[in-house]
Amino acid sequence: MDAVEYLTGRRLKMHEVYTSEISISFCASARIPGKSLLDSLRSINIIANETGFPYEIILVSPPGNKQIRDSLKSILSDLDNFYILKQNTSSNGHAMRMGFESSSNRFFIPFNADLVYDIRYADLIHSFLMKREKKLFLSELPVIHRDLITDVGGYRDLSHGHDIDLYSRIAMMYGVVAYPAMFNRIPLVSPPPSEDTLPGTYGRGHSSIRMLMDHIIACNYDVDDLMVLYTEGRGQERLTMRIYFSILYAISRISRVKPYRFDRNNYLILMENVFESLVLKDFARYGMEDVKANMMLTKEEINYLKARSRLYRDVIYSINQYVIEV
Repeated sequence: MDAVEYLTGRRLKMHEVYTSEISISFCASARIPGKSLLDSLRSINIIANETGFPYEIILVSPPGNKQIRDSLKSILSDLDNFYILKQNTSSNGHAMRMGFESSSNRFFIPFNADLVYDIRYADLIHSFLMKREKKLFLSELPVIHRDLITDVGGYRDLSHGHDIDLYSRIAMMYGVVAYPAMFNRIPLVSPPPSEDTLPGTYGRGHSSIRMLMDHIIACNYDVDDLMVLYTEGRGQERLTMRIYFSILYAISRISRVKPYRFDRNNYLILMENVFESLVLKDFARYGMEDVKANMMLTKEEINYLKARSRLYRDVIYSINQYVIEV
């Protein structure tokens, strides 16, 4: 049985579609004006116009933020349907939740206000929206019907991995259409926090520890998952790191925001849905034959998937053509 036949057999749900009118809410957050903020907003405005659908652009920013206000003065007249949501937020996930709750359109597209997006995303988004599929469209510029976000409980207060936390729940209930076109060469979802979060690392502080803690919660990792992800080649440090990860794992189970728990951890749920979509060439239905689907994974993620995902091992020869190691 080849990979396509194997994965086709796994798809038991019927194709569902929407009949509602199409309109889009683009949303990002910014606490300080990054060097690419203005260009990022301009690029989103161009993409939004090119899709041809009604849209709004929402920027979530702390109230009284003079830096943001001053930096935006020069382009406010150039942006259509642009709104600043003045809101104190505690994390990226909290900011996205506030932006989503203030939005009014049928489809929600989160974006990174530090990135300038390629105009070709407009064609991808338009093509997906015209098919009205009841799935998460996972590209570097994701498209999500607001019903999906509401049905699975929405964004949660996580500083890192808030996308995995949400998208894995959507993947479980509705499925994923993956088109990692890599116009911007960015990861599809939050990569694992860097080794700066590990014990004995110079510069480790409260914020980096929270990043790792939130990633544990978002992915619903256990201690063994963390050991596979972070301890390759560390030899004598393994016992210290197991103790460290055991403490973080215990805290994650009593934290205010607790992991969603399914039959697999949330990272595997999401990535296995992405691999299914890529091997079955869902992206071929979106009319961009000259744009190859590729996705970036870290060496640690690839090693983790080889160790933890049976599906990844089963389709590894088919999926390798889409994976770029970074």
